[in-house]
Amino acid sequence: MILSLLLIMSMIFSIGIVAAESPERIVSLAPSNTEILFAIGAGDRMVGVTTFCDYPTDAKDIEKLGGFYPDAPEKIVNATPDIIFARPHNKEMIEGIGKTNITIFID
Repeated sequence: MILSLLLIMSMIFSIGIVAAESPERIVSLAPSNTEILFAIGAGDRMVGVTTFCDYPTDAKDIEKLGGFYPDAPEKIVNATPDIIFARPHNKEMIEGIGKTNITIFID
């Protein structure tokens, strides 16, 4: 699963197959997604992560939007991301966000 996520993220950021434009503002709702985003060079585009996202070290400097189950989806919306990388356990929380124009990728 991690390999497929890495492949999809790479396509989004490098060759634009999945998205018309490369996202400039990213929210990650899982430490594994945060690590992969940094690994493919997208760390400088991240505007929000969970309180558990502490690797690489630069992730500690990104705004914390809550735990694995952020109780304030409006914090995520207020970060104005172009895309949110979420996990299946975030599904209930992001249902409300789905009513916005923010792209949500659940791996």
